Amino acid sequence: MRNDAAATVGRVDMRIWFGFRRLPFSQEVKADEMFLRPCMEEVCDRVAFAAQQGLMFAVIGDVGAGKSTALRYTFSRLPKKQYSVLQMTGGSWSFTELLRSCSNSMNVYTRTSQQTMMLKQIADGYASIRESGATPLLFIDEAHLFQQDVFRQLHLLAQPFPTSRVVPVVMCGQESLIDKLSDPFCKPLMSRIIDGYNIHAMGIEEYRNYMKHQ
Repeated sequence: MRNDAAATVGRVDMRIWFGFRRLPFSQEVKADEMFLRPCMEEVCDRVAFAAQQGLMFAVIGDVGAGKSTALRYTFSRLPKKQYSVLQMTGGSWSFTELLRSCSNSMNVYTRTSQQTMMLKQIADGYASIRESGATPLLFIDEAHLFQQDVFRQLHLLAQPFPTSRVVPVVMCGQESLIDKLSDPFCKPLMSRIIDGYNIHAMGIEEYRNYMKHQ
């Protein structure tokens, strides 16, 4: 009987079957329709401060704790004309691969693998964004997946050349991100991280409210 019901739901729109106004648990929930957790407001305020100061900010948490959702909400609250958010999703990359991803996020495509040349192109991309009146802001999701060497050079992505202005960076990842940032060779990067936030999974009462919201 249960299998028959499941098969029926599969053939009929879930909204009709259960009487929902819309499909629940969408991956593309608009910011103003999100279930607003207290931690999301705190992350939003801290990221806004880090962006104003041209510094770095790190958000960590377990899988499914809501890190990416909190940051999507945060970026939706930043003034659109003031910031241009360049989004990247990490992997087991080298620093050269990260530079290429950053260039691609600005629609700057290059075949070179020379890091100095790539950093120059990225600096030019930042300058172009600033000429439009906005501040570039780097958002790196799943940053814990990077190879350790990436964190030893990541500060160069925020300031490609000593004479260029610093670009704020927001990193998001699982708790192993802290271990990688704690490497003694990562001091240039850690000196620019103003703050961090550990997002925890919902408690039972908060989860009940989340279900009601959905």
